[in-house]
Amino acid sequence: MKITHDLYIQLSRQQKGCAKRYQALFKVHVSHEELGRVRTATQSDMALGNDRFKEEI
Repeated sequence: MKITHDLYIQLSRQQKGCAKRYQALFKVHVSHEELGRVRTATQSDMALGNDRFKEEI
């Protein structure tokens, strides 16, 4: 049984297009500093973003 997430399907009408667009999301280099901020926020159950974003969530 194949289960595909709705957001993945919305990337393109064709399977190849979905795969290419999904892969493109991970071609961006994340600096060690940013990765550290993501890990710290994740481990402390805190939001990661600017003050406006934090207030909205």
